[in-house]
Amino acid sequence: MEPAAACGTLRVAGFGALAEDQIASGRIEPDASVCYTLTAPAGWYQIRTSSDWEEWTLSAPGGAVVCRSGYGPVECLVPDAGDHTLSVRSEGIRYARSYAVTVVRLSGDDGCAPAVSTAWDQAAVTFPQESGLELFCQPFTARPGERVIAFEDGGEWGWITDTTGARICSDPGGLDDGCVLPGSGPYRFLMGSVGVAREARAQVRSLSDPVGCPTLSPALYDTVPVAVVSEIRCRALTVTAGGPYLIRLPDGESWRIFDPAGARVCASGEQCRFPVAGSYTLVIGGSSVVARDFTTTFASLQAAGCAALGDQGLGGEPYRGSLGAVGEVDCLRLPGPSDALMLLSTTGGAVHPSRFVVNGSGEVICGRSECTLSGPAPYRVLLTASTSEGVGDYALRAQRLDLGAGCSALAQGVSTTATFAGDRKVLCYAIPAGKHAAVEAFTFARQTGESLAALHIRDTTGKVVCGAAYTSAASMRINDLLRCRMDVAKAYTALITTNKTGSAFRVTRRDAVPPEASCRIVTPTVVGGPATTGTFTARDDRHCLRFSTAASSIHWIDVRGAALRVIDSAGKTSSCQVGPCRLTGSTGYRLVLTPLSYGTLNHVVNVWNLGSAGRPPAQCPLQRTSAPGAFGPITGTLGAGRTAVCVALPMDQSRHSFKTWMTNTAGGEELPELHLFQPDAEGTSVEDCGSSSNGRVCTVYTTTGSPAIFLITRGSVTGDLPFKVETLCDPGPCETGPYEVSAVLPYEDLMNDQPRAVGLIGNSFDLSDRVTLVRAGQPSIPGTVRYLRNDRTELSLRFDITGAAPGYWDVVTVSSFKNSGGRYSREILIHPTYLKLTKAPAISGSARVGATVKVVNGSWSPAATGYSYQWFGNGVAIKGATGSSYKIPASMRGKRLTVTVTAKRAHRANSPAVSAGVTVGWGVAPVAKTKPSISGTVKNGKTVTAKVGAWAPAATSYKYVWKLNGKVVGNSSKLKLKKSWKGKKLTLTVIAKRTGHLDGVATSKASKIK
Repeated sequence: MEPAAACGTLRVAGFGALAEDQIASGRIEPDASVCYTLTAPAGWYQIRTSSDWEEWTLSAPGGAVVCRSGYGPVECLVPDAGDHTLSVRSEGIRYARSYAVTVVRLSGDDGCAPAVSTAWDQAAVTFPQESGLELFCQPFTARPGERVIAFEDGGEWGWITDTTGARICSDPGGLDDGCVLPGSGPYRFLMGSVGVAREARAQVRSLSDPVGCPTLSPALYDTVPVAVVSEIRCRALTVTAGGPYLIRLPDGESWRIFDPAGARVCASGEQCRFPVAGSYTLVIGGSSVVARDFTTTFASLQAAGCAALGDQGLGGEPYRGSLGAVGEVDCLRLPGPSDALMLLSTTGGAVHPSRFVVNGSGEVICGRSECTLSGPAPYRVLLTASTSEGVGDYALRAQRLDLGAGCSALAQGVSTTATFAGDRKVLCYAIPAGKHAAVEAFTFARQTGESLAALHIRDTTGKVVCGAAYTSAASMRINDLLRCRMDVAKAYTALITTNKTGSAFRVTRRDAVPPEASCRIVTPTVVGGPATTGTFTARDDRHCLRFSTAASSIHWIDVRGAALRVIDSAGKTSSCQVGPCRLTGSTGYRLVLTPLSYGTLNHVVNVWNLGSAGRPPAQCPLQRTSAPGAFGPITGTLGAGRTAVCVALPMDQSRHSFKTWMTNTAGGEELPELHLFQPDAEGTSVEDCGSSSNGRVCTVYTTTGSPAIFLITRGSVTGDLPFKVETLCDPGPCETGPYEVSAVLPYEDLMNDQPRAVGLIGNSFDLSDRVTLVRAGQPSIPGTVRYLRNDRTELSLRFDITGAAPGYWDVVTVSSFKNSGGRYSREILIHPTYLKLTKAPAISGSARVGATVKVVNGSWSPAATGYSYQWFGNGVAIKGATGSSYKIPASMRGKRLTVTVTAKRAHRANSPAVSAGVTVGWGVAPVAKTKPSISGTVKNGKTVTAKVGAWAPAATSYKYVWKLNGKVVGNSSKLKLKKSWKGKKLTLTVIAKRTGHLDGVATSKASKIK
């Protein structure tokens, strides 16, 4: 503690605004301290700081620390009055900082605001904030045992206290729903400032004696309720009978309901189940202060007065009703049985009210458009307006989605017109079982109007099997195609939804796999041969092309102006759907074409023969790369009779990449499309040449080694296209310079537990290069080539260094490509790895004083070749206890015994593991090998002596118990016999003691006193 002469003076603060001498403030340098002396009566205080970095202590007159800094304000109980010292330290900061600290007395009432009541209809109390150090005090009138709740905003989280200043309610507005006031009062609410330029506010209200809440009675169905609008945040609910009630507030406002004793009954949701009739208190909002108008929807969920609502409304007229005010509730009765899936659609009318489906027990089971009925009947739909936007006329349709009843038929191959007239925004169509294919294609296209639509399909359980049931207007379309996998033995229902009425759509369903007879036959051409063209009649039209071929043949498919689906001769759908692709492995294909949702209805299809695996087509001559470029240039003119040009490139490396430059030799802006791919690679995709900052880059990877195809097409250009294409190896020229290694770069930490990757950086590397790791006295480690960069400047290898000696190794290279090589010293550092523990060591034997326990070594992978040991008692190493066994001395009794086993193996790091601990118990009790006996003449007036007998293990001390006819008469080693004992029986019991062991007990034979 600093000397008093070196400390400033600080006056204890009260509540509210602070005087200058009640704030300790200034700037403090790093690793410095300042102190202040203050006179403090005994009691509770709160030490408040301007930030959380300040470290401080409050010390009593004798120097003992009373309390110290924590996170945020700290409450401190000062046990004795006197001059205390507040020390502020700046440990761990890097630069000078400002500080401010105040000490507020909590047990006083200096600065408290005038007392207020706990009535709900009074205004919130406010506190001005300035420095952020203030602590505000608001007394309130309440009885002991009363349950109160506090709300606050703009300041720190508050609490309730009495005259002592101690916390008696730490969370008066939180999860416990208020606080039952203990003690005898008076009571105060305390809240800290956060230093913002606005007022802090608080409300303290009674839950067990609520006063000032407007009264609200349940609304009757289809009746405008009496409006109760007020800024008071509570309502006194008059519950006429126990049971479930609908509770709704505007904009999803949260709420809680309390019974007359102040206990919470229920909280936010759509309903509350009241246990009995009576008056309950509804409180809106969370823990913050609330003072705004709101209207509450309050109605029984089991009241009478519900109108009937049919369950096939999509095929008929809707139910029409009207909500006259916020808080009104309408009720409609549904006919459906339990587990029925209903669609509730509010279409037409001026408004779309909130709706809830309730079962016979009053449980809200749904609040969405789609609802599965559950629980007991009857089922009812409740409609309400929680805001003024929901007030007005409405129209509601209900449709069972698990039956398809009331829906028009949708025949296969026959178009149907879906007309959204009047207030209809959803239409349904039945698809009978056995009347559809395993995969169906559904299309719709707008015929009249300006609206959008979306289509989805459901099975007989109401499950959506394809399409989206809930689609926003942004996701709807003028026309669309939906392919759906279906069980031919089941019936389905198709539903089409629009974003607004007044339009008509043509809806069609077809077998998704067109019969071969309906497909136009095309013949594959050579690369660049003429295309097949066609024109769709409408956006929901479909064309089909087919061709036969050998299973070994490879074909190029490219479609412009249409969406593509390819079906092979086995009926399997190919992954060839987007962009140019390759087909092989089937003896025939059907190409199903559907219009795009935009652009022209014309389409163009190219089907070219790309040869077979390893044998590119004759139209693609083999090219060799040469310095300083790659191949080419390639020139020509593309048109209707020659739509593409190709060359074949040898794939002597795993990756080839080229930069390309294209020129329209006629001076036009149109340029060809470029593709580089391997015809017999896995999959159907075709790699194209992507744009770069300088031309285009074409890259291909190979796993087969067969030639790649470099293809130049006219793409979407319709007229003639004269061109020139030039190429360059990427990066750098294709030819290389002298062989050299400029760097050896491990790609990972070279731990000797598995093969590891190493890279060589330099020039003129080749896949045939031989690279070896060598070290004196150790077997050499050959590398396996993993990757060669296209420009031969990087070679990646993998070395199996499992179990290799740790330390530096040399790298030896041999290049057959350049007939060169070299040795590079100390380039590779191999690190030893720990053995992997597969079974932890254990202690075997009985852990008690005097016993010997042994180590069960455990197991490691790979196996250890040696071990070392260290025994520990309560975590402290036992000196000299380094063997595989340990005899437990008496000093270890009651301690936790463990052993650390260190596994060892050549070229591996020593690998310690700790056994599970055992607690050392008492040693076995000494046992009398020769029973105790009485020495001397057993006669009154004589003195006899105890003979302890023989014990194992040996005792370190003894105790004695002499008994006369079973009654204790002495406890020393000798006993003088009294005259009155004549004729009675004398016995001697000896208790053998040994340090750390249980006591042994033995008794002599009885001797009759003469």
